[in-house]
Amino acid sequence: MPSLVKGRFPSKYAGNPQDWLIPCSVFPAKARSRYEGGEAEERRLFYVALTRAKDVVYLSRFRRKTNNFQPSQFLIEVSNGDPKVAEKLPLPELFVPSPDEAEKVPSISFSELAAYDECPMRFRLNNSLGFQPQLVTELGYGRAIHHILRRVAELAKTKKKLPTVAEVEKVFEDTFYLPFANKAAFDQLCNRARVLVGKYLTDYSSDLVRVWETERTFELHLDKGIVNGRADVILDREGGKINSLALVDYKTANDSKSDDIFAFQLAVYAAAGRGEGLNVNAAYLHHLNVGQRQEVALDGPVVKAAQVRADLLIDGIVQGKYPPRPAISKCRGCDVRAICKHAKCERHDF
Repeated sequence: MPSLVKGRFPSKYAGNPQDWLIPCSVFPAKARSRYEGGEAEERRLFYVALTRAKDVVYLSRFRRKTNNFQPSQFLIEVSNGDPKVAEKLPLPELFVPSPDEAEKVPSISFSELAAYDECPMRFRLNNSLGFQPQLVTELGYGRAIHHILRRVAELAKTKKKLPTVAEVEKVFEDTFYLPFANKAAFDQLCNRARVLVGKYLTDYSSDLVRVWETERTFELHLDKGIVNGRADVILDREGGKINSLALVDYKTANDSKSDDIFAFQLAVYAAAGRGEGLNVNAAYLHHLNVGQRQEVALDGPVVKAAQVRADLLIDGIVQGKYPPRPAISKCRGCDVRAICKHAKCERHDF
């Protein structure tokens, strides 16, 4: 709770008459006084803020802006005086459940796991502390292409034949969506997506007649928790055999995830699928921007290593371990680099 200084909290305006745009005939003076507040209302608000903290609550104030500030009376009452400047931020102890309390198994999405793997400190700032990424024009571009491919695959599966050019164009018109793009940017990105999807349909149209399932959910149960996610598409008849499945994950040109993370993801999904009794025999990473498909190893040692890696990452999240992993290549494009003291960026990157 910041800015606990006199005049701000409780507000110096609390309890004072305010200018209202609604006429008295509609909003009489007695009703207005409720919304103009007072010290009692400010005190109740302070109590709510204190008691809603889950793990720990920090009370702070600043000593000087242009003039000296005095501490809030609420801060003085809670801390028995004006607290001293803290040299070190006190952190709460890790929560330890009682022996007779059943421990809840954490469930973490693979995207969260990948974000933590790349940089635990960034994961903490984004996921735990809520610093949102910057809105950009192309936000949602990769997801839009994935959605188009899924709809085309579903169309082929339903009709049991390849969709026509007109049907694919109808899918684009109905479903391609970029929430923050203006018309010029939308048209440019939509045309680029048409090229990527068109190349895929030209070179890999055979995929569409052997789609087993799209956006298939998986859960991998490990010692430390559960990893959940969705596979882009699962193909049947891998190697010409019925019920022989292959996972395919699409990578768009602007996808920042490395091939290592995609391979890790496919290995995790393969382990989850095999745990369900599915005959997952192959996995492919499909680079849509260049129209190339890369096979990902799914032998026993590779899948086992992916499970161990996932377990370690879950344990790090649960234990609250957030070591920074700065590198110029990563920090340059990081959304929270301006507030991260570990960021390694060139001066012009800010």
